Amino acid sequence: MQNKKKLLTACPWLFVLLAAIIWPSTVTAQSTPRETVLRSTSGEELNVEVFPAQGSQAIIWTPSGFGTQAPQKPIALGLANKGVEVWIPDLHTSYFLTRGRNSVEAFPPGDISDLIDLAAKQGKKEIYLMSSGRGAIAALRAARVWQQRNPGNYTLRGLVLFHPSMYTIRPALGEKTSYVPIAYASNLPIYIIQSQLSTTYTRLPDLLNALRSGGSQVFVHSLPDVKDGFHQRPDSHLGKSDLTARKELPDLVTRAINMLAMIPLQENLPPLKKTSNKKQDTLPGLKPYMGNLSFPTLELKDMQGVVRKLADFKGKIVLISFWATWCPPCVREIPSMNKLYADMDKSKFEILAVNIGEKKSIVKKFLKQNKIDFPVLLDTNKKYYLEWKVYVVPSNYLVDKNGKLIAGSVGAIDWQAKETIEKIKNLIKK
Repeated sequence: MQNKKKLLTACPWLFVLLAAIIWPSTVTAQSTPRETVLRSTSGEELNVEVFPAQGSQAIIWTPSGFGTQAPQKPIALGLANKGVEVWIPDLHTSYFLTRGRNSVEAFPPGDISDLIDLAAKQGKKEIYLMSSGRGAIAALRAARVWQQRNPGNYTLRGLVLFHPSMYTIRPALGEKTSYVPIAYASNLPIYIIQSQLSTTYTRLPDLLNALRSGGSQVFVHSLPDVKDGFHQRPDSHLGKSDLTARKELPDLVTRAINMLAMIPLQENLPPLKKTSNKKQDTLPGLKPYMGNLSFPTLELKDMQGVVRKLADFKGKIVLISFWATWCPPCVREIPSMNKLYADMDKSKFEILAVNIGEKKSIVKKFLKQNKIDFPVLLDTNKKYYLEWKVYVVPSNYLVDKNGKLIAGSVGAIDWQAKETIEKIKNLIKK
């Protein structure tokens, strides 16, 4: 037995092959979901939708900051019909929370830990937590609380996370970010299902280093040409690749948890560092640039194959916008940016839209359907995306007449806002 454990630990990707061979997909009788109210030890009543199954495995699917969504139900049904019971707690309704990016901070980890106990009392011998985005933070915190309450108990086998986002705070323009303390203090095995059309995909290596530093074995299943949130977004917001990936999720998640079940668990929890009290202005709008890349470089080809250099625009105010066709806020921002471009003197002002990592053919198709009046540059290898410390798209940078980064915005803004236009005009006058 010890030799088998050593082999599996030394060859982690062997798990993927073994899981596919040993546990082929099976179908059981159609599951009928039921809504129930479960009471935690703190006295809270938790609204939970249960997708019952006869097997010994269960997944507690905790929400992201934006709550549970309708497309999750077919996935849960698919898992239940493969013998994996799924519990989906509606934590926003239970705690009267407003949905939003950071609402996960209000999820009591002890109450989620209680759900694990309740599932175990109903005969589930292998339990997994699943979440997405910043919901990964709440899932990891709950897992740690459960481990502290149940030393030597290995019912909780690991986590399945969709494109986890675990930044301490929203990254400031041009500054390197850090991760929440729990990212460094988990030792359960983790299986990440990562869409490639996502800003979290490019930054994934840093997160993997953080998660593994606590002792977690982390595995990544990458999904090419698939958007962030493909498992939750409405069908109308998705493409063929997204819908196909979502349809295949019950099989993928089943293989993932069967793989996690084979990993030997650790007894000792790593220490949890104190949370930073650093504050940040997260309101939209142009903010002063505080990063270290004072005089950046940029040299990329545009859609016509012409090389555009930032240095060639010296003497002008230049707005550099990092964007992607799969990013809804980027697309929504374009009309106001087009209007700004039309209203400005081109001899004194320029906009360069830097597409991150997409094929020229994809961008070309997008431009046929969406008008962009300013030059579009292709950062195919994401060289400048990394160099300029972009963590969120769109991210916009203002460069002054001397080539110095002076201001910008993390996220989309209205480029027709009076205050924004006045700031740009004042820079042009200097």
